[in-house]
Amino acid sequence: MGTPHRSIVCVLLAAVCAGLPAAGLSQDVGSTPDDPFVFFTPGLGIMDRRTDHDRFFNSIDSTLVVPFSPHTSALATFSLQFKDKPLWSTVGNYDWFLNRDTTLRLGAGMFDDELGARVTAFQQRKRFGTGVRLGVMNGDLEIGGFVSLPLAWGFPLRKESLGERVHGRSRVTDLGARTAISLSLRGGSPSLGTEPEYFFPRDAEWPRFGQGPAGQNATAAALPSQLSQVWVCEAGGPVRSSAAIAENTVYVGSDDGYLYALDLETGALRWKYRLGSPVASSPAVASGRVFIGDDSGSVYAFLAEGDKRLTEDRVGLQLWRFDAGEAVVGSPLVTLSGHVVFGSRNGAAYAVDVVSGRPVWTHPTGGPVTASPVKSPQPLAVVDSSGRERTERDVIFCASEDGQLYALAERDGQVLWSVNTGAPVRSTPVAWDKKVLVVNEEGVALALHGSDGREAWRQQLPGSPGGSPSIDGTRAIVPLRVGRLVGLDLATGEAESTAEIPGQIGSTPIGVQGPLLYVGSANGHLYGLDRSNGAVRWDFATGAPISASPAVAHGQLVCGSEDGSVYAFGAKTPPDGVTQNRVAAGPRVTGLGPEVGAPGGKPPALPDLAPVKRSWTPPPGWFEKPTPPSPSGDKQSSIISVPKPESPKQPPVVLPQEPSGIRMRLTSEPADAAELPIDLTNQRETTVVWGTTEPSAEVDGQLVHNRDGRIEVARSFEDDGTYPVMMVTGKGTRNERVACRLVVVDTSPEPAASRKVAFTPDGDGVGDTIAFRLYAEGPDDSVAARILDIRDAAGNAVRTWSAPGPGEKTVIWDGKDLTGQNARAGVYEVVYTVKDASGNLRHMRQRVLLQRAGERTMAN
Repeated sequence: MGTPHRSIVCVLLAAVCAGLPAAGLSQDVGSTPDDPFVFFTPGLGIMDRRTDHDRFFNSIDSTLVVPFSPHTSALATFSLQFKDKPLWSTVGNYDWFLNRDTTLRLGAGMFDDELGARVTAFQQRKRFGTGVRLGVMNGDLEIGGFVSLPLAWGFPLRKESLGERVHGRSRVTDLGARTAISLSLRGGSPSLGTEPEYFFPRDAEWPRFGQGPAGQNATAAALPSQLSQVWVCEAGGPVRSSAAIAENTVYVGSDDGYLYALDLETGALRWKYRLGSPVASSPAVASGRVFIGDDSGSVYAFLAEGDKRLTEDRVGLQLWRFDAGEAVVGSPLVTLSGHVVFGSRNGAAYAVDVVSGRPVWTHPTGGPVTASPVKSPQPLAVVDSSGRERTERDVIFCASEDGQLYALAERDGQVLWSVNTGAPVRSTPVAWDKKVLVVNEEGVALALHGSDGREAWRQQLPGSPGGSPSIDGTRAIVPLRVGRLVGLDLATGEAESTAEIPGQIGSTPIGVQGPLLYVGSANGHLYGLDRSNGAVRWDFATGAPISASPAVAHGQLVCGSEDGSVYAFGAKTPPDGVTQNRVAAGPRVTGLGPEVGAPGGKPPALPDLAPVKRSWTPPPGWFEKPTPPSPSGDKQSSIISVPKPESPKQPPVVLPQEPSGIRMRLTSEPADAAELPIDLTNQRETTVVWGTTEPSAEVDGQLVHNRDGRIEVARSFEDDGTYPVMMVTGKGTRNERVACRLVVVDTSPEPAASRKVAFTPDGDGVGDTIAFRLYAEGPDDSVAARILDIRDAAGNAVRTWSAPGPGEKTVIWDGKDLTGQNARAGVYEVVYTVKDASGNLRHMRQRVLLQRAGERTMAN
C-alpha cells in the first residue's frame, strides 16, 4: 500500500473511532437496538476478482451482526470458499440518516482480508434497496453499486429470542439482513456477485405504548417535518387508547368497547372485536399476537397479522381472556421469556403465560397500578435477599399509586428492590442504560440505579406530569399537565430546556429521527415542536382533547382523539383527498368512564367470547345430525327429547359424585371453524381428532397421516391445565391451513372447564349450531348411559340428550329450548353425566355462550 492511500485509510479509521461516540450522543434517539444475530447467504460469482475459478456457487457467507445503536454496528463475515482459502471481513459502521429512506454509511476495517474504508449511500425501497459505494481497499480505489434483496437465513444469539420477541420480528430479514447483488470496479478489475449486507431497520414498528419494552417513546424511524393528513377513521366512542403498529396494521381501542385493527396505509377496517367495556389500555403486539386490557379488568389475547401460519380469516381470533378484577389501563409488556406483564386498578401486577393466559405470578402493591410496566434494556447485577449478587437478565420496573417503584424479577415476580417516591405514580417509568426514571404526582423526577434502586439524581419539576417521560438523545422530556415540556439532562438531572404549548397536556411526547417532537394537548391539537428551541412547527386540530399518545411507523404518524376518530399523517395527502373511514360499532359514546351505578363502579360487562361469521361444512360422518322432537314429544332415533318441565323455574339439580374409574371426554365444537374447539378430559392421556380430506398433516411438529378421513394424534400431559394443539395442512404452500384445539386436562373429582365456547343461532345459515361429542368408557361394561344437559343461569333445563352404553356420540344444539323456541342469549352450563351400572354418576361441566350476532367482525 502506498503512503497516500495508507494515510487516507488511517484518517478514515480515526474519523470512525472518534466520531462514533460523539455523533452517537448527539443523534441517538433512544431506540433499543436488537440482539446480536447470525445470518447466512450464498456466495454467487459471475465475475469474481477474489478467486481464479469459474464456479458460479463458490462460497457460503456467514455474518455476525452486533447492533450497538440505530447508528452504530459491527459486522464479522466468514466466507467459506469451496476451492480457495476462507476470507474474513471485520467492519465497524457508523450511519447518518439523511431522510426517511436514505442512509449514509462510513465503514472501516478488513474487507475480504484487505484493510480499507468505504462510504456507502443506501436507499431502502418498498421491497428492495439500492446503494452506491466509494472506498479505498489495500491501496486501490473502489467504486461500485449494489441491489439488496430480503434473502437471508439465520437466528438471534439470545436464547429467549428464539421464542417470543418483543420487537415482533422472528426473521433475520426483518432485523436488517440482506443479500446484496453488487458490481464493483477496483484497480481495473471488475467483480459481479453476491455478498451479505446489513442496515438497521429504519421503519421500526411501534408494538406498544412507549415503542419498546424500555418505554422510551422514541424511534429511529424518520418523518417529514411537515406532515399531511392521509386518512381518518371514525370509531364509536372517544379514543383514549394509544395505538400500536405492527405488520402494517394499526391496533387501537375505543370507549365503544371495541378493539379495532386498521390498515396502516388507508385506515380501512381489517377486523374488530367487542371487548367487555370501554378501553383506555394501549395494545401490545408481539409475534403475531395482540394483547389489550379493558375497563372491566379483562386482558385479552388475539391472533394478529404477522403469524404466517394463519389464514386470513383466522386473524383476530380470541385465544384467551384473563380477569384481573378491576380496570387494566396500562399497556401490557410481552417479555422474551414468554410472559405478558400488566397492572390493574385492584393494586397488583400480574404475569401470565403468553400462549395459554394462565397466571405465572402476582405481585400485590399498596395502590392501583395504572402505569405500564417497562423492562431494563440490559441485564442488571442485583443482590438477592440472602445477600448474594447475581445477574438478572430481565428486570421489570412497575410503578404504583402507593408511591412505590418496584423492581421485579421477570421470571418469578420476586421484589429485587422498591423505592418510595413520596407521592402516587401514575405515569409510566422509562428505562435507559442501567437506570430508570420515574416522576410522581408531585412533580418529583427520580433517576434510580436499576441494580439496587440507589438515587442517581432528583429534580423538582414545576408541576405534576400530564403524560409519561420520553428519551430524546441525552435528555429526558417530561410533559407537565400545565402545558409545559421540560428537558432534563440524563446524566445530572439538570433542566436543559423548556417548551410550552396552548392547553394542558395529557399525552406523552414521542421522538423520531428528525427535527421535531410530537405531543397531544387537551385543547384538541396535535403539535410538532422544534427540538432545538421548542417552537411549534406543525399543528393539527382534532375535535376534542387528545389523551392518547402518537405512534410512528413506516413514515406515518397515528394518533387517536376523544372526538372518536383515529388520524394518520404522512408525507403527502392521497391524490383523491383524505381517506374517510367509519368503523363505528353503534351509537357514539359521549361520556368517559362508567355511567352505571355508584361513582367509580364497574360498567356492565359484555360477552367475552364471540365467533367469526364464516361458512363451514362438517366433514362427512363427523356429526350426527339431530332429528327435531315431534310435537307429541315422542322419542326420535338420533336424540331423546325430555318433556317440558312443569315449572319454568325448577331448582338446580344436584348431581352426586362417586369415582368409578370411568374415562370421560367432552368435546365442544362450534359449527364455525374459526373458533377454538375445546376438549375437556379427565385423563392425562387423550387423542385429538380432526376431520379432514388432507392425506397428512403436521401436528405440533409431528407428521400424522390420514386415517379414514380423520387426523388423530395421541397426547400425554403431565399436569392439569390447558394445552393448545396445532394442526397444519399444506405447509409451505399457498393452501396452508391451520387449526387449533385447546385440550383442558382436569383430573380433579369434579372437572370444570373455565373456558367458554360460543355460537350464534341467528338463522343466517352460518355458525347456527354447536356440536358436543360425548365419549366415555370404563372397565367391563360399567358405562350404562351418557347424558348431556344444557341449563340456564337459574339451573333450568333447556335441552337434554342421552345415549345408552359406552362409546362416542355427537349431538348438536341449534339454540332452541324444549318447546322449540329460541333460547335467550347468555351463558349456559353444559353438564355431561355418565351413569355406571350401579347407578353412580360422574359428570363434567362446561360453559357455552349463546349469541344472536357475531361480535367480532371481519372486514369485507
